[in-house]
Amino acid sequence: MSRIGPGVLAAALAMACAPTVKYVDQVEGVNFPVKESLALTGKLYRPEGAGPFPAVVLMHGCAGVSGDNSLEVSDLLRDAGYVAFLVDSFSRRHVSNVCNDPDTKSPTSIERVEDAFAARRYLSSLAFVDSSRIGLLGWSHGGRTALLTWDRNSAVSGTAPFAAIAAYYPLCTGAPSSGVPLLILIGESDDWCPAEWCKALVDHATAVGIDASIMIYPGATHSFDGASTGTYLGHKLVRDAEAARDSRERLLAFFNRTMKQP
Repeated sequence: MSRIGPGVLAAALAMACAPTVKYVDQVEGVNFPVKESLALTGKLYRPEGAGPFPAVVLMHGCAGVSGDNSLEVSDLLRDAGYVAFLVDSFSRRHVSNVCNDPDTKSPTSIERVEDAFAARRYLSSLAFVDSSRIGLLGWSHGGRTALLTWDRNSAVSGTAPFAAIAAYYPLCTGAPSSGVPLLILIGESDDWCPAEWCKALVDHATAVGIDASIMIYPGATHSFDGASTGTYLGHKLVRDAEAARDSRERLLAFFNRTMKQP
């Protein structure tokens, strides 16, 4: 199990505390096509300047955009010099929540892989985005999408692979087949998405030479970086402020290492 080391925290904090990048005050709402019969909406968070900037596609959890902390991380990434594109997979599909049946209720995590690649294609069309430095981040249901995208990263015709992929407390199944850097952030006491499954996945990936890492937070539950504390659909959700803070630092350090130019 990974432990929080002072050296890692110091390095991450140094990068997080670099000179603040100014940004456009107004977040831009955009529409982008997924397929001929479907267009989705998203929020584009853009640093000030011409760029081109690295970018991150963000995939929300099973309760939708307003149901997790993706808004907070979108601000965090923009302030650190990334274009953040928060995709809404639910509104245009007339869905608000899939938490009670995440495996079969549409859109499933597998269906949302197409959303992630469509968002990547949209970002690649923007002059202020560096199309070679686009990453992917997801939470829970969206984290599962991130892992499925990692698995299929080079198998989508006409779409370049993501440069790096990170996931908060995803359901980890399957075997690695992508060499793209991966980071998983999860709680030891997660009773919805077992941490040991994710550790097994990362161990398998590193054994075959893939740049994969995991941080398992002792005692932390599912949605440890969220605002809610209690029980939801029989699963324990408790905010862990220290784990949340550390996870943000590790996330920025990961994207800075894999996508920021020297």
